[in-house]
Formats: sequence, C-alpha cells, structure tokens
Amino acid sequence: MSVTPINGTPYQNLTRTKFDAPKAANYNQLMDSLQPYLQSSIAELGNRASGGTPEYWEANENQAKRQFGEFQGSTSSRYSGEGSGARRSSGFQNTMTRGSQDFAESLQAKRSEMQEAAIEQLLKYSSSLMGIDSSESQLIDKKKKKNKWWQNALGIGLPVAGAAVGGYLGGPVGASMGTEAGAKFGGYFME
Repeated sequence: MSVTPINGTPYQNLTRTKFDAPKAANYNQLMDSLQPYLQSSIAELGNRASGGTPEYWEANENQAKRQFGEFQGSTSSRYSGEGSGARRSSGFQNTMTRGSQDFAESLQAKRSEMQEAAIEQLLKYSSSLMGIDSSESQLIDKKKKKNKWWQNALGIGLPVAGAAVGGYLGGPVGASMGTEAGAKFGGYFME
C-alpha cells in the first residue's frame, strides 16, 4: 500500500495491491506466456477491423465468386437457348445487372459483418485485459478531520430529541417533522 500526494489538491492517492506475492508471480508468468499469442491475435484482428488485406478477402470471397460465376453461366445458357438475339435483350441485361448488384451488395455486407466481428473481438480482448487490475486506487482527503465525540452525539441526539418534542406537541405528524428538523440541524455537526 502506498500513499502519494496529488500536487495542487487537498487529496492523496491511496494505492493497494490486489495480489499477494505468489498470485502476482503467477499473474506475471501467465501474461508473459500469453503475450506472443495475444500480440498475433490482436494484430490479425486489428488488420481485419481496419479493412483487411487483399489476400485475406480473396480467401474469404472465393466461394461467393464461384457462385457468381455459376450464376453468370446459367443465365447466359438460359438466354442462349432462347434464340440468337436473346443475350442482347433487355431481359438478359437486366438479369445480369441485378445479379452483379446483388453480388456486390452481398460481398460488401459480408465484409462489413466480418469487420464488425473483428472490432467486437478486439473490444472484448481489450476489456478483458484492461479489466484485470493488479492494484486499485482511491482518492483520500488529507485534510478531512474526524468528528469529536460531542459532534457525533449531537448528530445522533438531535433527531431523537426533535422526534420526542414533535411527538409531544403534535402527535405522529409532529414527531415526523421534529425528526426531520433535528436531522437537518444535527447534520451540520456531522461534517
């Protein structure tokens, strides 16, 4: 435990360690052994969260590209079977345009989804790592004084006296009002 003054303020910083020596050693050993894994995982997630590399997206989008190629082939075959001018028709052009737009939207949605998942994982990692504190700090007022015995007695006694006088003079309602008045007045002595 250490107490350090905070310059220019009436406060001090009190720091207490949460771990005893064996727990601190185990914690440090665990963090040292996890560090290479965490660094590579965080680097990979950070790369994905910032947009990824062309190689990464290529590997993840190959199946969608194959499916789009199959769509193009089957659409071309379908319109080719309808006659010589069918592939120049507006129906063929509209189908290919709509298919291309759907493919582009699907890829963009998938990329966004994967980026959001990477960001979420990064936030979970960081909050997990940041949430493990080996010490805790608290501010203490170095000028705060303890109450004297008579201040404590007045702070406790005045609400009771107020309730007694108020009860005698005004019944239950008076007792309640006397307690409130005594508590307010007694609070001045409890600072």
